[in-house]
Amino acid sequence: MTQSRDRNSNDKHSNGKRPQIRSTSRKVPAPALKAPGTERGLTHSPYFNGALYERMSEDLHLGGMSKRTHEGYLRAVRQLADFCKRSPDQITEDQLRKFFLHLKNHKAFASGSLRVAFSGVKFFYTRTCKRNWQTLAQMRIKDDKTLPEATLKLLREFWKTHQHRTFLFPADGRNHRGVSHVRGISTASTPMSPTAVQDAMKLITRQINFAKKVSTHTLRHSYATHLLEAGVSLRQIQQFLGHSSLQTTMVSLHLTDTQVADARKVIDSLFRRPR
Repeated sequence: MTQSRDRNSNDKHSNGKRPQIRSTSRKVPAPALKAPGTERGLTHSPYFNGALYERMSEDLHLGGMSKRTHEGYLRAVRQLADFCKRSPDQITEDQLRKFFLHLKNHKAFASGSLRVAFSGVKFFYTRTCKRNWQTLAQMRIKDDKTLPEATLKLLREFWKTHQHRTFLFPADGRNHRGVSHVRGISTASTPMSPTAVQDAMKLITRQINFAKKVSTHTLRHSYATHLLEAGVSLRQIQQFLGHSSLQTTMVSLHLTDTQVADARKVIDSLFRRPR
């Protein structure tokens, strides 16, 4: 009877509703995300982390990969894992094919970006998690025959000055006078001659009082040297210059005083005995 009266008393007090019980447990804060500029923020995902991630990272270190290549390859495998929504060691070859088709056809990756993605994924499946897949052995990526975004803009601005239908550098004479200056559209039948370019170089060097003898070929040599000083590989410079032989590229390069001094420092550090 006592229990019954207590129950009825509680029911009246709560107006027929169950008393609300507040939880005393505190919510656990979510782990802080890595900054997007860090390696892990760019390469980690719920599908690619832990021991498998660390294993590939170690393989890249053992392979002597640069920091940029290291991050690019890890990012490629992370993209594959996110696309398939599973760990990369559980992905099938058919899913791999769909991933590369997605990058090429839907994401419209340039050849350079597509090559990095392919190289990273291939490294993972030939070193870290070995798979004998024909897709990796047969896939080929062609180079894009495109100009850099800044050069293309300059050339388009120059084309607006003559708007020739065939030639980018038509033989219109100075400032496009004498052929179609009134109409504004060039009707030249031939492109600009090499002599015109050489004469322009001579005129510029006289105007700036440049003491050394300079030609258009000098610009080509200087371009190659600046690329080398900026860290571009010899193989890439060879491709940019259109040389079939690497030896020809070496002839086009001129070492600066800075390069010679840097080389001496490197050599000295290699042969310096540890204290």
